[in-house]
Amino acid sequence: MNLGPMRQFSAAWDKVLNPAVYLVSIVCRTKRDFNESGTMDFEQKKKNHLKARIIARNRAGKRGNEIYAELIEIFRPLVGTKILKVDGGFLQKVAKLLPEFPYSRGLQIYRHSSDYSLAWCSKACEQIEGAECCTYEEVTVYIGSLKGTTLESLQDAPDFREDFQAAHVEHLRKVYDDAKKAADDARSALFPFGENDR
Repeated sequence: MNLGPMRQFSAAWDKVLNPAVYLVSIVCRTKRDFNESGTMDFEQKKKNHLKARIIARNRAGKRGNEIYAELIEIFRPLVGTKILKVDGGFLQKVAKLLPEFPYSRGLQIYRHSSDYSLAWCSKACEQIEGAECCTYEEVTVYIGSLKGTTLESLQDAPDFREDFQAAHVEHLRKVYDDAKKAADDARSALFPFGENDR
């Protein structure tokens, strides 16, 4: 029995009765075909992802160092004094001293929530080349320690790195992979005794 015409008829009705499924199928198939075409292989995607992460990390670190330099001078004279309200917000006399930090898609600066530390987050976003998404990296800038609503002490400068490079990270990953393989081989050689005696 020739089922060809029946299958064609069924497929045609699927498009009419369930167009959403049909459209999703087209989009998924198109994306799959694009991936299989070799336009951007897996290794290149990995390189682009790492590149974006490094750009974001360096940006977040650079801004983090700048934030510390700005805020430490504001809070230095306030050590040992009450700076927070009971609800955790800054007293008005302190709030008016603080700069307005950017909060955009590329860079977000916001206060880190903690009962014990006075800190801000520097969060950077970078588009991944050839992908329809981005990657985020962030650092936490600790300014001081809190005791209740009082600023108890100040933290040392963080010195976040601003010069990460892809080639160096890739080298360190290879070093790690080689060391991990050597450790796995050494563990296998211990069989059947293992690392410890039970």
